[in-house]
Amino acid sequence: MRISVGLNLGNFVRELPKFFQNKDAFITELIQNSYRAGATAIDITCTAKVFKITDNGHGIKDMRDIFIIAQSGWEKTNVSQLDPAGMGIFSAFLTADTVEVDTWRTENGVKIIQHASFTKEQILAGHPIYVKDNAKDTFATASGTAIALFNSFNVADVQTECKHC
Repeated sequence: MRISVGLNLGNFVRELPKFFQNKDAFITELIQNSYRAGATAIDITCTAKVFKITDNGHGIKDMRDIFIIAQSGWEKTNVSQLDPAGMGIFSAFLTADTVEVDTWRTENGVKIIQHASFTKEQILAGHPIYVKDNAKDTFATASGTAIALFNSFNVADVQTECKHC
């Protein structure tokens, strides 16, 4: 599957003040996405090089949705109750140079696993993002999402920000 980044400019401009106020905004955004996906467990790990959030939510139904800025892909009931802005994956680029997304879910008794890896430069240059279907199943839960951000992280700053979420 080949997908490209899209932009709903009106929503982007309207929602921009909510985000990017500080470099740690990505943490809140990614935790909110886990919550909106119905996760009952969220695991966050951080080293000097990698920040990773893994949840047991329902997984990403259509990977294209996370690459359309200011379009959340959420059901209308969630949109009205939770006010998603559709900025989660892009907020990651406040601190990360590379992002990897793994998502898995079960549909009609079949486990569907997808993987995407992309860089900030790739996004800014408008290059396509390739999603690998049926990646290796190393996930303990029936459904969920794992997002890893690669760069240099101040672990103490991340731990402090996580306490505020």
